[in-house]
Amino acid sequence: MTLRLTVEHRSWFSSSVRRITRESTFVPDPNSSRNRDQGYKNTKGLAGIKTGELSIEIQTICGHGVIKISGAAVVALLASTTTALDWGCNRPGGGGHDTLKKVHSQFNKLFGESRLNIAPNQCYVAKCHDHYFGVCNRSSYTQLERSGDRNVARNTDPKSGSFCGLTPSRSGGASYIKYIYSRVKDVSFSGPNNSIRVC
Repeated sequence: MTLRLTVEHRSWFSSSVRRITRESTFVPDPNSSRNRDQGYKNTKGLAGIKTGELSIEIQTICGHGVIKISGAAVVALLASTTTALDWGCNRPGGGGHDTLKKVHSQFNKLFGESRLNIAPNQCYVAKCHDHYFGVCNRSSYTQLERSGDRNVARNTDPKSGSFCGLTPSRSGGASYIKYIYSRVKDVSFSGPNNSIRVC
């Protein structure tokens, strides 16, 4: 079966669109331990899918995109999908989990521990220890930070990543609330609504 991925990336800061298409062939083996572990045996009911399209909306720190997957390879995708929550990091060289916790602590001192009411396209950001930690609202309406999400971001290990984004809540408008963690040199914040405080 053929897997075709088309990614359309729309920049948060401009109207430009970048489109990337990749195609590869996937030959599943239901007898392999790997496919059994990934739940392949539970997808037999989907084996009749020959054509069709699955669209997945993805969000990044700086943009928005749609992945369109066509063909019977949808079965393979569903078999290997996980629900793990991780930082999506675009660069190496971050300060690790200890630095994230330190900057998170400073964020709470600078902005308070109460949930923030965030305007459209607004970020609240702490700049400490040569790193940024913050939260951004990428929707078109004001949103209240979800209870507990900031601590989820603190407790999730970014490993050695920088220029990272995390979306703890995935339902409804909450999917537009994104936490960021990065070395200062790897990202810049522009826009009149952003609030950046230095410890």
